[in-house]
Amino acid sequence: MSKDRKKWSILLALGLTICSTLTGCGGKKEIKTVSVKVQEASEIAIPVKDKDSFYYIDANGKKLFDKEFSYAGAFQDGMAVVEKKGKTGYIDTKGNYCVKPIYDQGSDMTNGYAVVEKNGQYGYIKQSGTIAIEPRYEEAYTFAKNGLARIKRNGRYGFINAQGEEVIKAVYLTASDFDGHGNAIVQTKSGYGAIDQKGVQTVACQYDSMGAFSKDGLALICQNDLYGYVDRTGTVIVKPKYENARDFGDNKMAAVFRATRWCYINTKGKEVLKPTYVKAWNFVGGRALFQKNKKFGYLGTDFEYEIDPDYEKAREFSENGLAVVCMDGKFGVIDRYGNQVAKTEYNDIQDFGDTGYTIVQKNGKYGIMNAKGKITAKIQYQAIGVISAIN
Repeated sequence: MSKDRKKWSILLALGLTICSTLTGCGGKKEIKTVSVKVQEASEIAIPVKDKDSFYYIDANGKKLFDKEFSYAGAFQDGMAVVEKKGKTGYIDTKGNYCVKPIYDQGSDMTNGYAVVEKNGQYGYIKQSGTIAIEPRYEEAYTFAKNGLARIKRNGRYGFINAQGEEVIKAVYLTASDFDGHGNAIVQTKSGYGAIDQKGVQTVACQYDSMGAFSKDGLALICQNDLYGYVDRTGTVIVKPKYENARDFGDNKMAAVFRATRWCYINTKGKEVLKPTYVKAWNFVGGRALFQKNKKFGYLGTDFEYEIDPDYEKAREFSENGLAVVCMDGKFGVIDRYGNQVAKTEYNDIQDFGDTGYTIVQKNGKYGIMNAKGKITAKIQYQAIGVISAIN
């Protein structure tokens, strides 16, 4: 965790059953049904700011307990990081302190550990509050599922285990956390590449930049201002030849840019759609956002219009099948078939997370909306933090 407090974000959500009408580019209509799930409001904890203090409510706006803080984070592993009188500690879902506020800063509790700062140095505590690794690093990040955490020492990045042993030496200019397949992106003086959890280079450090590996095992690389893709062994699957490109998404396709337009390629590097769109994004849940003539719409996997380009602004669909769109300067929500879930009447709407709720803004105040488009907590708060499940 760096010195900058993580920006509050909204986790993804969804849950309803709706009948929807799909209008394709030929005007043909067919009835569709989407089944999704919204968690019970009482199972949700949301930090809100009111009168310059933070406290927790459920998704219906009911206060969870009578305690206020100068900062309040999301619950994770049954604990939330909070700040009181300039010091950071941790509470349980009843509002009781598990770890007293004695630290200068702290991260979410993740995989049984949290990063804490004291006197400008970073270390780790356990859920019990006991010190796991004394604060001694310039930067420290949460432990990945493989049991390794990224740290910064003497201006370089490396990785430690839960015993504080430096299992991969701090020699890298930059480094990412390990992904679920045991790969981390690193940078040396020679460029960007990848290592495994033993510190062995799997992709040679030779690229100008490199992205994370997708579910298909391909990573975006850049060399001499051109983009291509490598696999986890370092084999170049698509030579750098595109002026811009995105990571591979659903349906084993990636959006790439050449000849002034965006098109799509498959995991073999074959173009499956000729350059067509001013802007195009990857497929998520069978829909891809695109821009045409200054308007935004959505493609289906057959590259036909699933939702016509009628919106001033639009975001990619979440995996639960909802997207935030904008018309006449106001934001609303549609489902993956183009049906209106929430009217375009808000100043902003966050993307939905996996709880089934999101944050909306109207006239400078914030509230909570569920995946049916219903306001469940009044739009009355100064700010709202990360929505999380507590059961």
